[in-house]
Amino acid sequence: CKYVCRKNKPELLKDGDLKESAMVDVWLEVESNQYTPALNPILFQCLIRPMMFGAPPDEKVVEENLEKLKKVLEVYEARLTKCNLLLKVVVLGTGLSSMVHRIS
Repeated sequence: CKYVCRKNKPELLKDGDLKESAMVDVWLEVESNQYTPALNPILFQCLIRPMMFGAPPDEKVVEENLEKLKKVLEVYEARLTKCNLLLKVVVLGTGLSSMVHRIS
């Protein structure tokens, strides 16, 4: 994600401002350690498993990870309501990180 941002939209990483750059790094870490681990099993169970294996989703796995994802998204929402445009840009950047992760 950082490579793509630096190449195409370097301002998203806020490299010129130490505090803002650190905030971007924190949210990228949150995304990689909290959001992605909760989302990937849901995607696997709801999309990959039925399409590739013809098996129904394991509802227990989906429900467990939906609860995890809900908690992460509650934190995102709480932060977005309290912060300025910077955090909104950071969340968009982490969304890009999610896309890059899923594509690769």
